[in-house]
Amino acid sequence: MRFKNRPKPTVTLAGLFEQFLSERAHELRPRTRTYYSECFVRFVRFAGEEPELTRELFHGYFRHLSETHSANGVLTRWRGIKVFLNWAYREGHIEFDVNGVKNPRDPKTQKTGLSEDDVRALYHACLNERDRCLIGLLIDTGLRSQELRFLTPGDIDHRNRTIRVKHGKGGKERKVPFSTVTQRDLRKGEARREPASPWLFHNIERSYGEQLTTTYLSRLVARIAQRAGLPSMGPHLLRHTFASSFLAQGGDSMFLKELLGHESIQVTQKYVKLVTTDVRREHELRSPLTKALFGRIRN
Repeated sequence: MRFKNRPKPTVTLAGLFEQFLSERAHELRPRTRTYYSECFVRFVRFAGEEPELTRELFHGYFRHLSETHSANGVLTRWRGIKVFLNWAYREGHIEFDVNGVKNPRDPKTQKTGLSEDDVRALYHACLNERDRCLIGLLIDTGLRSQELRFLTPGDIDHRNRTIRVKHGKGGKERKVPFSTVTQRDLRKGEARREPASPWLFHNIERSYGEQLTTTYLSRLVARIAQRAGLPSMGPHLLRHTFASSFLAQGGDSMFLKELLGHESIQVTQKYVKLVTTDVRREHELRSPLTKALFGRIRN
């Protein structure tokens, strides 16, 4: 690793990482801190404690990760180490700018969300009021799993049909509207929840009344998808579904940015690209010229 204007040659990559965590301690949640640490440890196991940072090194790391991770998994591991290395570059600790390394994702693997048939199948595969309300709310609002887990009954405003999200990314609070269908399900769910529990959605199996964990929520969505005859999925695909559908039906990307709680419009723009791809595909399937010339739909 090459250091920039290093007055203290004893500084190590591990030392820089500890400094990074220390300087951001006030804004990092425990779960995010753990995520960064896991990504850093995994990278050092591959590259060594004092690696020379090059594009070749990272491309080799991506190939190494791809042996045990999906394309999205590789990207997730990369993002965790990239945040740290970006900080180190901005602070002048390293000379290598990781923004010159192309993200390890094949655009063809990006998920575009569920179809209307898939949404219906998933919704009707729920076995109880809590699950139906939970699945419906994720699809209807695009909430993150973390945001849903921390909802309380007091966060629901039935009069204005809005949800107050207090645990968004970066600690920012926002209000998200929901549909009359979700309002109906919320009222049914609220009538059957445990009054003593502080959480809107709580465990109904083990640890009755306690807050849902991230792992439990992911497994719950996967189980419901399996019953619906759909591929395995997690809560984030339901967020994708909301965003893609919102834009496909003419929704404004700036409004979507606020609904999703994105800090930057660039993050929201990825959904615009996905919808553009869908529009091209639908046009190809329905083009009158294609049908007239070839007499059938081209695949």
